[in-house]
Amino acid sequence: MSLPRVVVSVQRSGTGWRVDVGGHVHEVAARQVGHGRIPVTADTDVAYIDALLGRLETRQPNPGDARAYGRWLFDCMLAPSWQEVCRRRDVVAAGRVELALSWDVEETDLHPLRWEAMHDGQGPLALHRRPLVAITRLVPVTVPMPEPAAQPRLLLALGSSADDEVIRPGVHHIGLLRAFESDSLCTSRFETEVTAGELEDLCRTFAPHIVHLVAHGDTDSGRTVLELGGSKPDAGDVDARQLLHAFTEGGRPPVMVVVSACRSAGGCSPEDAMPLATQLVSGGIPIVVAMTGDIGEQACRLYTRRLLDAVRTGIPVVEAAAAGRRAALAGSGVPENLDWAMPALFLPAGFAGTGPGEPPPLRVVDPEPARRMLLLASSLELRRKPLFIGRHNMLKVADDLFDPAVYPPVGFVGITSAHRLSRLGGTRLLQEMAYRLLRLGHVPLLLGPFQDGSAPTSLRQLVVQVVTAAVTFVEELGVDRPDLTVFAADDTLDTLPGDAGGIELARHVRRFRESGGLLDPDTVRAGLRDDLNALARSVAAAGAPFAAGSRPVLLGDEVHQWLDGLDVLLAMAGPNGLGTTQARIPVVVTACTTAGRGLSMDRFEQRHRGKDGYEFRELAPLTPAEAMIGFQSVLLNPWRTWTPEKDPVYAPARHASPTRIGHLFLKAKGSPAVVEDQLYEIAETLVTFDQFVRADDDAVFDQQTRKLR
Repeated sequence: MSLPRVVVSVQRSGTGWRVDVGGHVHEVAARQVGHGRIPVTADTDVAYIDALLGRLETRQPNPGDARAYGRWLFDCMLAPSWQEVCRRRDVVAAGRVELALSWDVEETDLHPLRWEAMHDGQGPLALHRRPLVAITRLVPVTVPMPEPAAQPRLLLALGSSADDEVIRPGVHHIGLLRAFESDSLCTSRFETEVTAGELEDLCRTFAPHIVHLVAHGDTDSGRTVLELGGSKPDAGDVDARQLLHAFTEGGRPPVMVVVSACRSAGGCSPEDAMPLATQLVSGGIPIVVAMTGDIGEQACRLYTRRLLDAVRTGIPVVEAAAAGRRAALAGSGVPENLDWAMPALFLPAGFAGTGPGEPPPLRVVDPEPARRMLLLASSLELRRKPLFIGRHNMLKVADDLFDPAVYPPVGFVGITSAHRLSRLGGTRLLQEMAYRLLRLGHVPLLLGPFQDGSAPTSLRQLVVQVVTAAVTFVEELGVDRPDLTVFAADDTLDTLPGDAGGIELARHVRRFRESGGLLDPDTVRAGLRDDLNALARSVAAAGAPFAAGSRPVLLGDEVHQWLDGLDVLLAMAGPNGLGTTQARIPVVVTACTTAGRGLSMDRFEQRHRGKDGYEFRELAPLTPAEAMIGFQSVLLNPWRTWTPEKDPVYAPARHASPTRIGHLFLKAKGSPAVVEDQLYEIAETLVTFDQFVRADDDAVFDQQTRKLR
């Protein structure tokens, strides 16, 4: 159900404006000040407002400025009609309302004002309990109605490097987006110093449903531009037309675009005829969130956390944005700045195929498929705390396994190190790869982690592990189990029909495991290939995200401990894994090349490195950049399920030094395992040196919301 919408229509009238609030009309005058033309009423202290605008511009407000600013805008736009709006029958019944602001795209005096800050004298409208107030900005266009995404894809693109001082607040979103990804089975991509060409390629190949673009905003010849590419040779300024070309290159535009850039909602100069956000909606992007100023870290974090949480649970985006603004405002306490008011939500005035009346509820995500997949991921033990850190280049290997644009295709991936894997996060890497493959609609069969010598040290034990993983998958998914022909590789056993009961399956597995007969690896491989292909066909019937193109993938953890099991696996694995060119069954393994049977893995790598179908990566400590971003991602997401009390959020202070933060993070020596012991000690040290702030986002939101209502 959508929020009742009250359209606030503003049109030029004489030297001022005519304001129509859902059929209630009043006139507003205009006065010229140093910041351009501003709306005024008979009670407006023009000199004070002019000076106030200057103080807000330099982020040096006086006490009471934020309240005065919001009250001035409210008096101009809503005051004569507000009580009528609150008494409307549909608003009273719903307990909420959408105020949809609408004016000509060339009204350059109105675009930059932070209408989201309106204050009725009792408090900011954004904190009203009844009605809950959502403020949107309508663009006079009609676009196709987007379908909610069952398996959303999210692209976070930075126009500069992650340690850029202006970009830094947007980098905080990485941690929040990772939590969104973990909770909603969204698949994400993270790119830094992205150029216009790279953004176009990403939108074409990755086809994101949500794009968050963090960049410098600037003005060039009276138009808003974003600086993309950082230090790359093909870096440059990009305007709305070029952004639209990049976003729509794949044929389907993103459902939602968030632009964290200077004044992307209102223009960087009075000469801008149309805000960048307005141009994006006019070009077919259904939902755009942009900024009317330079948003601060805390407000940015709180707004995004609540917005994404609401989007994830299927709440309509208008209501989600209202929830996000309430969180940002609550976190500001008694606000003396307007960071919380700077995000602005832009929507088209209409959607093709919908009738007149109230707008349909706009949902970005369909939560039901995500909930089903979340249960499956948890039952398969693929969804683990803490959040995964770094390794973007290795995760991309998993993303690319079945991407038709990647040639030649890869069937065997070896992730190796000459050192111990215990502190390098190899097991978590495989779990994350399996999780991502599941989100993409494939069938990850994770073999491991193994404890107390339980690793498959023979061909028989390897077969048992694969069969067990496959059976567990179909049982948890609730689809038919295929016939298991691999048992017939033992001359004393027959194929097990798919309709055989659990007791018969257990007996077959025990007989196969305990049989003393010899096994032919080629026969075993043929049986596994047939069974895994049948598994893929069975899984495809489960529906989205599974389909005819769903493929099984074997992921082996620390295979150097498998002894003979490793040797037979390497003997069976080829450039198509265990499959064929037409039906690949990729194999992904982690291994230490100096322990156990690691020499076999090392020799295999030496023979096949550089050949089509094989990919090898070194598992090394996190790079400083990966550690800087990854550790902060974890610290932004409390581990509430680990302790009886809520854990705090740690985030860089507004004037923190990335150099000092990075220096302390170096104590972790690039080990992802420090999140289980040392990381919070480092965070507390950063708090002591005023580089980090400690906060409980949920407590701030709950307490301040009750206080300020």
